[in-house]
Amino acid sequence: MFTEEGPHGLAEGLDGDIYVVNRLQRTVTRVDGTMFQVKATIGRSSADYLGNLDAQPVRAAISPVDGHLWVTCHANNTVQRINPATNAIIATINTGIYPWGVKVAADGFVWITCPWADVVQKINPATGSVVASYTVTECPTELAFGLDGDLWVTTNEGVVRLNPSTGGVKATIPLGFFPWGIAVNPVNGFIWVVVNGQDILQVINPATNTITKTLNHGTNAMDVSIHPADPYGIVWSTSYGGNRVRSYSPKEGFAKDGGYLSLIQYGTVAFPGQVLALRDGRFVVTQTKYDFVLIGEGY
Repeated sequence: MFTEEGPHGLAEGLDGDIYVVNRLQRTVTRVDGTMFQVKATIGRSSADYLGNLDAQPVRAAISPVDGHLWVTCHANNTVQRINPATNAIIATINTGIYPWGVKVAADGFVWITCPWADVVQKINPATGSVVASYTVTECPTELAFGLDGDLWVTTNEGVVRLNPSTGGVKATIPLGFFPWGIAVNPVNGFIWVVVNGQDILQVINPATNTITKTLNHGTNAMDVSIHPADPYGIVWSTSYGGNRVRSYSPKEGFAKDGGYLSLIQYGTVAFPGQVLALRDGRFVVTQTKYDFVLIGEGY
């Protein structure tokens, strides 16, 4: 499915629509999540190459409260808020330097990472301002909320578990070299992390804050996604250098102790980045050096 150039971030709206953040052309492509037809190009108001989003939009997240889309704009030090009812940018908020990851908590507060500043920031959507900045060293990159509401953040050396109410560090779990993407399995709450520097997947049990499984992965493990409503807990991950999407499933009877079975591999065109598990079992994966994303049938 064609988007615009440099597809990077992905998010699924409350209505099932898919949002693709186009880093190079500074737009967001909105796609029907059933037929995968383009419904709108957000930020595109002219035939100029560049759209109206701030420079280098990279990641996106949907608010579970109002369905608004939040996009980090890496080169402008901003996060932008988009109303899906109008497909319009309704707020631009200044952040720390070079924001990257973004997630929205159940209460609607927006959390972002600023890897070059070693901080995680919390934004109040009602006021459109940063209300807290917490130090997380070693380049905090991607985010995920656990089933208990704790915030999990990948860094260059591992994963940090934060109390979102206070910003206090509850645990620091060392992993392999350069952890990157992170996801939470709704079946058992286990935390899945791709480790880019060692081409592995590691699974963390939040009850003990320990690694329960290390799985081999393809070259340059980049991202991992599990749909929060998936009763099977199917895991999708990307191999940036190996041009693959992989899936993993809990073995029968072992879903609660970290025993997982590799299911299948899908070849991609080149340089797959973020992967997004969909509610119907399919997945979407960005092709970061081109102007399209791929859709897989899944299970």
